[in-house]
Amino acid sequence: AADAIVAVGTGVAGMREYRNDIRARATAAGRNPDDIKLMFCVPPVVAPTEEEARAEVQRLVSTDSYIEKQLVGISSNTEIDFKQ
Repeated sequence: AADAIVAVGTGVAGMREYRNDIRARATAAGRNPDDIKLMFCVPPVVAPTEEEARAEVQRLVSTDSYIEKQLVGISSNTEIDFKQ
């Protein structure tokens, strides 16, 4: 049974939904949901305005190397080689 979960953030609503699902599953399994630590990897994008930040995020996720770069970052944090 997991004591900690590292997940990729998908926006506030998506992260909240995931957290609620994990907590419900823990309760259903007879565990205290507060005993499971959930940590989201959230790379911030800083720009002068929210519109510019959203445009930059869209530019970043549209690149051919986006998925590979994300996997490298997750691999670095978890010491799991996702290239396999």
